[in-house]
Amino acid sequence: MWYVIHSKAGKENIIKIEIEKLVPREAYDEIKIISSVRRRKYGGVWKEEAKRLFPGYIFVITDNAEKMHECLKKVPNYTRILGDEEGFIPILPEEERLLKKLIARTEREKQKGKIDWQISNSNGKKSDAEPTDDLIGMSYGVIENDEVVVADGPLKGFEGRIVKIDRHKREVYLDIPFLGELRRIRPG
Repeated sequence: MWYVIHSKAGKENIIKIEIEKLVPREAYDEIKIISSVRRRKYGGVWKEEAKRLFPGYIFVITDNAEKMHECLKKVPNYTRILGDEEGFIPILPEEERLLKKLIARTEREKQKGKIDWQISNSNGKKSDAEPTDDLIGMSYGVIENDEVVVADGPLKGFEGRIVKIDRHKREVYLDIPFLGELRRIRPG
């Protein structure tokens, strides 16, 4: 099952590395930080960059949440695992399926095999994502008769969830269920 660890935004990768060093491998199956690939124009040239899709959240896949929680107490920068008063609660199965589908890379990105991780964004900082992040790749589509048609990429089949299109920045906004409520995200 997938669980969510809350961390300080921008510290996700540091905490992931600390977890991998301090928590026994049998306590978890995988740790994910999810980013999306976006296109930006710098100096008249389009470049790809990766941005965290859920800043401040780390996903832990484990079948033993109690052991994981005990082990996380050893991690210095660990904030908390999300849950309720009865303990840790996994994300809903629908949320897990949706995230898995979005993370799948497009064939185009697999063939290209490159994302400019060191690109500076508009305020001069480098990308907040890391090469070890799980990526939601770029999607490609058109608007036909006032409707979005995604031709290729992880957003194919998610057209009904698109709530806003920024044609100037070439971005879409989706409402997806996350932690029991609708969350607006900006994948590539």
